[in-house]
Amino acid sequence: STAELHLASLSSEDANLAPLLAPGAFIDGVVDVVGRPVVMLPSPSILLVTGSENEAGLMAMLQSVASFLGELGKRALVVAYAWHGESGGGWLPWAPEPQLEPSISVVYTALTVSYIKALYDEQKSLLDTILDYEQPEAKPRVATQVLMRDPDNTRFFTYCVWAKGAEALLPKTDIIMFALPETFPHAIIGKATWDDVVAGLDADAFEPTEFDPPRFRLLASSFPSDAQLAAICPEFAAATASAPASASASASASASPRSDGQASE
Repeated sequence: STAELHLASLSSEDANLAPLLAPGAFIDGVVDVVGRPVVMLPSPSILLVTGSENEAGLMAMLQSVASFLGELGKRALVVAYAWHGESGGGWLPWAPEPQLEPSISVVYTALTVSYIKALYDEQKSLLDTILDYEQPEAKPRVATQVLMRDPDNTRFFTYCVWAKGAEALLPKTDIIMFALPETFPHAIIGKATWDDVVAGLDADAFEPTEFDPPRFRLLASSFPSDAQLAAICPEFAAATASAPASASASASASASPRSDGQASE
């Protein structure tokens, strides 16, 4: 009978099973799976294999990797590949297909976003340490990637906060929230999707960096003007239209709903 999940492991910490994934080293029929072979390599010494049509095996694989992520933290790898050798494609990134049980996609999404969040947390800590030493007087603000989820853990989104008045290093997120120095980090004055912000600013405002996971450098001068904020953020436009000019900043801050009570740097 076909096993739900195959596990290959080596006891040595220096072991490396990655060569098994080299072109030609892994072919159909080496293990008995339903559908295409799907693999995950949570550490160099552990290789998990199941089939793309084996729902129980896929769920077991994802739950196993979640366990490894809990044990190994950021040293775990959360990447899946499917074998497309018959078409010459070799190993290609895998994600749950629509016809599979929906819970598989939910677990996969939760796993991947949690992994990326862990990478961003480590990256921020390292950048803060380096920049405190190298640029103590003019340190860019290294924004946090904040992960939010519905109470039933079926939908996820991320956001970061961009505060006016300083150069910023923003992680790639679903939403960008805007703050003023006098309100940061306790309130925000508006928010918009990443794509809407990119479209509403100058084309070169978001400068790519060499960091992985990706961050973008934004100069202090790139922070949106009131007119740009009004075009990008509907709640900012509504607040400034209804409040006196002298109170527009505080009114717009109170008009922006919060999910965590405090914006994170």
